Amino acid sequence: MRRILFLLTLFVIGLISCKDDNVSSSGQQYTGSAAPAVAPDKATFPREVTALTSNFGPGKDYWMFEYYLISPVDSAKSYANMGRWFQFYEDGTFVNGRWQQDIGKGSWFLRQGPYGPFLLLDNVIDTEDMEWELQGLSATMEEWSWVGTKTYGANNNFAKAIRLFSKPTKEQFNFTRD
Repeated sequence: MRRILFLLTLFVIGLISCKDDNVSSSGQQYTGSAAPAVAPDKATFPREVTALTSNFGPGKDYWMFEYYLISPVDSAKSYANMGRWFQFYEDGTFVNGRWQQDIGKGSWFLRQGPYGPFLLLDNVIDTEDMEWELQGLSATMEEWSWVGTKTYGANNNFAKAIRLFSKPTKEQFNFTRD
C-alpha cells in the first residue's frame, strides 16, 4: 500500500511541476510538457526494466511496433502506428519516433496494474501520451505484447513490439503504405 501511495505521490508531484521541454535534439519544436523523470524501480520490475533499457546491440536498443491493431478495426490508424519506436533510458526518460523520423521524448513510469505492469509514457507532446499494460514478454526479451489501457482511451489498442538494434526503416519491413 505504501508503494502505491509513493508512486501516486510521485505522479502528482510530476504533474504539478511539469517542465516545458520544447525542442528536440533534431531541432523539432514540441508543444506540451512531461513530468520530471524518475529512475524506474528495478527491484519491483526487474525483467521489465532490463528489457526496456537494454543495449544488446551496438547502442541503446529500440522497441518498435511491428503490428498495431485497433478494435473496432481502423486500418488507417493501425498503419499509422506501425513502425513507431521507443528508446528507453535508465534515468526514466525516453525518445520515440516512427521509421527514421524522431517524434518526441519524455518520461516513462512503471506501475503495478491488476494483471501485470503498466507502462506510462508521458511525452512532451501531450497528444502522444500513452499507457500500456505489458503482457507476454518472450523468454529472449525480443518480442512483447502491449495492450492499451483506459487512461488515454486506448483500451482497444494492441501492439506487438519487437527489439531492434537500430531505427527501423520502411524497406526493412517492406512497408509501402505511406
